[in-house]
Amino acid sequence: MLNVTNPSFGTNKDNRVIQLSTKTKNTLWEIFTVYTVDKNVNYLLTYFEDENMYSKYLEEAKNRSAYNLGVNVDSNDRILTLSTCANDVNYRVVVQAKLIKITDK
Repeated sequence: MLNVTNPSFGTNKDNRVIQLSTKTKNTLWEIFTVYTVDKNVNYLLTYFEDENMYSKYLEEAKNRSAYNLGVNVDSNDRILTLSTCANDVNYRVVVQAKLIKITDK
């Protein structure tokens, strides 16, 4: 996760897909934003009163990105959020991706 903050990450298109597998499914997720955020910022929202609120959340996440990844995301997308502590304990490194494919095992 910490490698996503290296400048070469944003220019390497091979870094743009996350494969996540469970016992029953394989999923592919396309990264649309990578950013660092203060640990006190609530970036892990999971409830939205309406579609407009979710759209605003997604737009804010994209605007935080360290890279222009050119990925469109909207309120119809399912989102995966990965985060970890940055080298500075006051910040988090965040990667968010949208679901692009589900297959059964």
